[in-house]
Amino acid sequence: MNMKRTLAFILAAVMLVSTLAGCSGSGNDKPSAIGQAAGSADTQNGYIQGSGYDKPEEALLAYAEARKEGDYDKMISTFAIESFVDHFDDEAYYAYMKYFPPNYFQVNGGIVSNDSESGRALSFQTRRNYVVTQIAYQYQNLLGEGTVLEDVINTGYRLEEGQEKEVTEALAKDPGFSEITIGAVYEAIDFNSGELLSKSERVAEIYDRYKKIYGAEDIKEYYVQLTINGEDYVLFGAAFQYDGKWYMGAFMLIAAALNSLGANSGGLAKLSYFNK
Repeated sequence: MNMKRTLAFILAAVMLVSTLAGCSGSGNDKPSAIGQAAGSADTQNGYIQGSGYDKPEEALLAYAEARKEGDYDKMISTFAIESFVDHFDDEAYYAYMKYFPPNYFQVNGGIVSNDSESGRALSFQTRRNYVVTQIAYQYQNLLGEGTVLEDVINTGYRLEEGQEKEVTEALAKDPGFSEITIGAVYEAIDFNSGELLSKSERVAEIYDRYKKIYGAEDIKEYYVQLTINGEDYVLFGAAFQYDGKWYMGAFMLIAAALNSLGANSGGLAKLSYFNK
């Protein structure tokens, strides 16, 4: 990987902070799998998020299981919602971004001052909506593969005359999520850019910045191997730790960006994508 590409990927990772609050296969032929089964994510009384997980990799596996079941409430419950909002550092975010985004309630989960209960309640819902949007990107991109919708997505979502019928037909398909085969989950360091994740001081600084802004005790990145409609996929996920428990924090963070996934990918891509 040349230096320009490396810097571009790191820059992409840095820029993801404004949308979150919200190659050749894997680096090792057979990295050591972390686990196969997900932990429990039963929602607590009145909470959108679940009760969290003892291990970070369990959050991504729990999401994959819920994705297979088609249970959207369960998918969302694997994410930090209330914990994310209550720990988010607005001041650190503004200091880093140096501006107030005009679409503030579409980024960062729309975090507002926790001094206001109504603002806090709104933040829970906008953070939830952020998560739903990322899930929708996965759905949309899977439906689009091999259709005119894929071309539309790749060319800035602009429709040419006559494409509306084909796009409508593509969106009406079954994406095949119920047929998912869930493989093992691995540390992101085992994928293409693992050396960068482990050795780059710049990447370490970005992780520290994320932890400060999101108020997380720790952040760990993983990927899980999936088979969908007979095709091999990779799904990236970053787990955030709050109060000793782990939750999904984002699909798109540093590992996905370093492996050149687009911000609207939802962290999901065919394995063959990385072999180009």
